[in-house]
Parts: sequence; C-alpha cells; structure tokens
Amino acid sequence: MSAIPEQNNKINQKKESAEKKAVKKRIKPKYILLILITALLIYICFLFLHEPDYVPKAWESYDIRNRSEGFESITPVSEMHTIDISPYSNPETVVYHDGYLYASVDESKIIRIKEDGSDLKKLLSTDGKILGFEVDDEDTIWFTDVYHSGVYRADSANHYQIETVVSGAPLNYPDAICLSKDQSKIYISDATVVKVKEEKNGAVNASNTDLLAHTMSGRVYCYDLNTKELTEIASGFSFCNGIQLSEDEKYLYVNETSGNRIWKVNIQNKDKKIFLDALPGFPDNMSERGEGIYWTGFASPENVTYTSLSNKVLLRKVILNLPYHLRNILMNTGDSTTTFFAFNEEGEILYYVNTDQFNYGTTTGIIQVNSRLYIHHLNGSQCIGYIDLQN
Repeated sequence: MSAIPEQNNKINQKKESAEKKAVKKRIKPKYILLILITALLIYICFLFLHEPDYVPKAWESYDIRNRSEGFESITPVSEMHTIDISPYSNPETVVYHDGYLYASVDESKIIRIKEDGSDLKKLLSTDGKILGFEVDDEDTIWFTDVYHSGVYRADSANHYQIETVVSGAPLNYPDAICLSKDQSKIYISDATVVKVKEEKNGAVNASNTDLLAHTMSGRVYCYDLNTKELTEIASGFSFCNGIQLSEDEKYLYVNETSGNRIWKVNIQNKDKKIFLDALPGFPDNMSERGEGIYWTGFASPENVTYTSLSNKVLLRKVILNLPYHLRNILMNTGDSTTTFFAFNEEGEILYYVNTDQFNYGTTTGIIQVNSRLYIHHLNGSQCIGYIDLQN
C-alpha cells in the first residue's frame, strides 16, 4: 500500500514541474520584452544626453535669394566619354601635366595615364590617404596625406621616393594644395580639426562628422619652402577644400564645402570675403584653367536635409551619437548627378552643368585641357570621364 502515496507524490511533482514550466514560458517573453524596452530607453537617453566628441554648433544656413547669378541657366551637354583606369578606381583629384593625366585613386595611390588611355602606370603609394596634389615643372609631385597630417613630395628623378615637406600640428586634415608660380610657396587647406584616425573609415567619416558638427575649424596655411615657415592665412571655414591662387597671386580662392560658398582671401592682410554665395551644391576641388578662369566640382547637389538642421543642435547631436553607418545613411549627400561650374575673377558664372543623364555623380572636380573637361569623381567607377566643350 505504501507504493500508492509515492506514486501520487511523483504525479503531483510532475504536475507542479509542468505548471512551473508553463509559468516560466509565460513570464520569459515578458522579461525579454522588458529588457529590450529598458535597453532601448537607455540607448535613447544616451543619444540625447551623451556629449559627442565634436559638439555641434548652430549656424545660419544660406539664403537662396543670395545665390550668385548664373546658376539659373544650365549648360546643355550632349555626351560623355570615359578613359579606363582599371584596376584603379575613384580618381578623386586629376591633374594634367606634359601630355599625361595624373590621378589620386583608392588605396592612397597616384597613377598616370595618357589622354588616349595608354601607358597606365602607378607612380607612388602611401599607407595613408592621399587627397590633393600638384605636379610641378620638374615632374615633382606635391601631395597631401590626411592620415599623416602632412604635405609630401616625390621626385621623378628619384624614382618617386617620398620626402616629408611639412607634417604634424598645427596641420590636422590637409586637403588641397596650390603651388605659387615660382614654386617657392605651398598653400594648404586644412579642412577641419576632426581627427581622421579617430573616425572609422577615416577621411569620409571625418568629413561627415564635420558636416554635422559644423565646427567652423577649417584653416588655410602658407608654407614657405625657403624659410620653412608655416603661416596661417585665414581660419573659421566650415570644411575648407579646394584652393587656387588668383592670376596676380594676391588672393586665394577657397571652397568652403559645408558652407556652400567660395571665399576670396587677401594673402597680404589676411582679410577674407564671400566671393560666391549660396551655391547649388557642396564645392569640392578647384582647378585653374588660366586667364583667370576656374573650375569647381560639386561633390553633390545642395542637401535640403542638411540645411534644415542648421539651428537644430539637439537633433544633430543625436545623429552624431548614432553608429557611423546609420549616420551616413541619414546624411548621404551623394547621388548620380554630374554637376560642376566655371567662374572668373569677376565672379561671373561661365559654365554650369547639372545633369543625371550619365549616372556619373559625386563630381569632386574638373580640369580643362584645351576644349576637353576631365571629371574627377568618387562614384566608385574605374574610369575618368570627359566632356568635349561645344564652344
């Protein structure tokens, strides 16, 4: 008879165990949901309360009514051709010298190719990120490396062995350079104080961080190759980019990418004034054709989302606290539009292209060789596009 109570106890224990399991199954999803909600609330608090490395500043976005005259008329373009540069891609800066096109491409390389697409050759590379460069009369390449915060040179006579010209503080994000005619001075745009090495994916994320934070920390320097002195010419730019000297070399034209404008800086007294305002895009590289004519590429057309956030500091702070990939998706300014323009020293717009017929966007710059325009870009393709001028 003693076996019956034992069996009853076992049955009861099994029932209790089954009931406990059933309760746990009901409670477990509730705990998981509670944990998820708590984590989400903590993350939201982080987004709103955490101070990002670069605290965003409010600024007054441009007024389209102040747009320089000339952009209301778009120059028609019939067709575009390309020069294959594979396996290299993204010729961000292109320079013409002595029958060759030189280009800074992905993986921090500078290549050279003839206009007919022959004789493609890699000339040099670094373990950093090459941005702007120029080639002088002696075939020496002068270039910036943003990862190493410096300006460097490579002489063709010395098999393009790289030598340091100037590096380190106060330079942080050396972007574009411009040589004086006598090649005794180098003008350098130092885009921002945002540290490239602290930003994942380097230069791209650093520029996007500055775009959001609007640090107004860009500076322009002059480095004297004779005295080895680095002198600040102007400051307070929102990501200063392409630069070029005026014909008389008394002034410096400076692309302010995040400000959608171009400045004219007096080199002697360091005064600066807005030269072209409320541009319909983000000006990137600048090149000189000669005779006081300059070309500038728009890395992308104007961004309504970006300008609408000008006085919304808290919202930009939240975006800056997001992971990089989400931040870049929200602030993606690239598209397939090919857009660039030419201007002269009187501030007249001579030529303005804005078209999506070529699917060739992120136009970082233009160089003119005779009647042909070569287009710099960051659209991922392995080619250099060109357009022949109609007149």
